[in-house]
Amino acid sequence: FRRAHHGIAKLALGVAIAAVIAGVAYSFSRSSYFGAAAVLAVFALRRPARGLVGAAIAAGVLLALAPSPIIARIGTVWSSSGLDVSSAVRLDLWSSALRMFAREPVLGVGYLHFADQLPAYFLSTGNYDTSVIQLSALVYAHNTYLTVLAEAGVIGGVLVGALIFAGWRRAWSAARSGDEAGESAVLAFVGVGVCSIFGEPLFVPALLAAL
Repeated sequence: FRRAHHGIAKLALGVAIAAVIAGVAYSFSRSSYFGAAAVLAVFALRRPARGLVGAAIAAGVLLALAPSPIIARIGTVWSSSGLDVSSAVRLDLWSSALRMFAREPVLGVGYLHFADQLPAYFLSTGNYDTSVIQLSALVYAHNTYLTVLAEAGVIGGVLVGALIFAGWRRAWSAARSGDEAGESAVLAFVGVGVCSIFGEPLFVPALLAAL
């Protein structure tokens, strides 16, 4: 945005930035909030000290201007009232994925077979009514890394890890050389990597194609 010299270019970039911020905010996805925070932190850390100050001010302004439903959703991240049902189920899904991996560590239970195998591995440890949970609708572990390990085992994990490593090396090398596209790629890896701890963003074709 800073390097754009034409008014139309600055306007287009400003609209794009606003659209991204609004999209993340109104997703009401806590994993998106974590990913956005990580992207902002890495972006600021790669700049002089004033970048950190600017990022902190920008984050503060955005929070101050955010509508109350968004603030309420963000507040659930550090709520002291215990885990909500969504978080409790997610933890149980992670445990189930780990049990699948422990049972089939080499090849996993099979690609897209997480939902098929889940009833045999799911154990509720949270304080919620399991009768309202439709296990057949839970097709992923809500964690990309655990989903890959559960469905494809060590072999799948190594192959996916190799792809990530190769892409990261190219992105980081380009970013260090001053290539803005390289830095964009690094930030994309950071954001998607953090979101992948809590969901499967790369299983959405549009996001996978973009990355």
